[in-house]
Amino acid sequence: MEREIKKLLDEVDRSLERAEMLYKKEKYGDAVFLCQQALEKGLKAYARVKYPKEELKVYSLISLSENVKLPKEYLSKLKKLCPDQVDYASYKEEDTMWILELSEEVLKWIEKQI
Repeated sequence: MEREIKKLLDEVDRSLERAEMLYKKEKYGDAVFLCQQALEKGLKAYARVKYPKEELKVYSLISLSENVKLPKEYLSKLKKLCPDQVDYASYKEEDTMWILELSEEVLKWIEKQI
């Protein structure tokens, strides 16, 4: 596996671990932010695998999702994590748990593709 892709996937794991720790400490907004970061890094890694010769010019969660043709059922859910639509301080326990679970599900899908 290319070095850059491995580095991104390692960062995904660390971000998710931190998100889970923050969730347990009731730091819900911070946990959601790290979920978003993990998803972006996972999508970047997948884009590097899927389009190895193309320079990656998109960085937003939705643009990356569309670029790699993420399944529509995930894409519609991920739109809730767009930075321009997120008020991290407003997240509650139930919302954060849903986002953690969604993040893990999407990232497992990405791992299978890689």
